[in-house]
Amino acid sequence: MYTDRLTKNMSLIQLPVVLRPTLTPPVFEKPRAFQTYVPSLVDRFIGGPQLACLRPTTLEDMRAFVSILRAKEQTCTRQAIHQTLRVKMILPDGLAQVPLKLFRDLHCLVSVELPHTVTEIGVEAFAGCEYLRSVLLCVGLKHIYKGAFAGCLSLQELYLPGTLKSIGIEAFWYSGLKKIYLPDSVKRVWPRAFGKCFKLLSIRFPRVLHRIEEHVIAECVRLHDVTLPETLYYIDKEAFWNCHEITHLDLPETLTCVDTRAFANCTELCHVSMPMCDTWGRDVFTGCSKLRLRLNGVIVELLRYINLII
Repeated sequence: MYTDRLTKNMSLIQLPVVLRPTLTPPVFEKPRAFQTYVPSLVDRFIGGPQLACLRPTTLEDMRAFVSILRAKEQTCTRQAIHQTLRVKMILPDGLAQVPLKLFRDLHCLVSVELPHTVTEIGVEAFAGCEYLRSVLLCVGLKHIYKGAFAGCLSLQELYLPGTLKSIGIEAFWYSGLKKIYLPDSVKRVWPRAFGKCFKLLSIRFPRVLHRIEEHVIAECVRLHDVTLPETLYYIDKEAFWNCHEITHLDLPETLTCVDTRAFANCTELCHVSMPMCDTWGRDVFTGCSKLRLRLNGVIVELLRYINLII
């Protein structure tokens, strides 16, 4: 039968068990292991174990795990699921791509480990997994596609391997990341990749990136530390819009174009050191009431460049 075959293809590591008391403090027992077929296994998670580590060995088994977990989530509230069932998923070796939307809105998922064979993370693969807080990405990963981790509010740290080449549209939109270090292997970061990351404090762009796309870090209201690429020549419209905590920016000498409202409403922006760009869009610094510019080492009042704010 399918369940018998599934039992042989999966391995389950030890589960720390938490007994939920009514009036007394929690009682912690020694770890114990389960070896049973999946439906019964998930039944036992509800009301007992707090962390379950699942290790499917094939893509088919992984889909079966997710399907059963989704069915269980439909019988409980989101908060109840998080309190009673927390899952760590170790993806099978040999997997080349995390399928699109496979784990989307799976609220019991708290940790994921990807094998070194994965080169792509599909569209919205983990989108809406608001309790996902740990993701292990291995060397060999090349592409993170649209919305892959959008809405992962608990994801605060993530190591991006040096083989990564592109980050898709809204890949980490509205996530909980606090620091972002993009390796120099990244050639393109698509629009809104890190938009609305309300916990983001610092970001380091790749040194060889030529273009910063529109809204790429817009509305990161706590962002204050930005390291721009050394070879940057184009900043797209509203790229830094509503980044209220940025105070200083050093724009590279290679910069040739700054598009419309690129730094609009950066209310704490005080000093910008920049080259003589060929092209300026409209309202580049609108809402930056504290700003002074440094052109070729000479500080000038912003009002002398009125076309940048009107």
